[in-house]
Amino acid sequence: AGMLACPSLSSVLLARNDAGDEGATRLSEVIGECRRLVRLELKANRIGDGGMSALAGVLGACSSLSHLDLSGNRIGEPGASSLAAVLARCGALTLLDLSMNRVAAEGVGRLSDALAECRRLTQLRLSDNLLGPDGAARLAHALRHCPALTLLDLAGTRLGAEGAGR
Repeated sequence: AGMLACPSLSSVLLARNDAGDEGATRLSEVIGECRRLVRLELKANRIGDGGMSALAGVLGACSSLSHLDLSGNRIGEPGASSLAAVLARCGALTLLDLSMNRVAAEGVGRLSDALAECRRLTQLRLSDNLLGPDGAARLAHALRHCPALTLLDLAGTRLGAEGAGR
């Protein structure tokens, strides 16, 4: 288990480490053992759909996770779908940052369905993805079920006039 064998570890900050899918897969092999994990920061690591799928497989076991930063990676529709499948088990989540990835309307639609279960979510950052008006419509419906949300970042998501009015 190496570095992450410490049972009291609550934060893992591995931003800008060029981990890629292989590193994310290796991390997923040990991250599920970090039962007290509150913060996982993996921004700017070239993580794609394969790495996201591996991570998603264990994130559901991290019941204390409140801060998940996956910004600046290469996560697209399949990766967003993998994450969506476990979000309901991440009940402590207060911040989800998927900005600067490759998530489009289908992926945000699947995430939106899962976000309705994230009642503690206070910050959702999806800037610089390809949501468009369709993604905005799906997201708008889900956000009605996020009573704690105080920050929604949709900068550069190509909402257009139609999406902005949702």
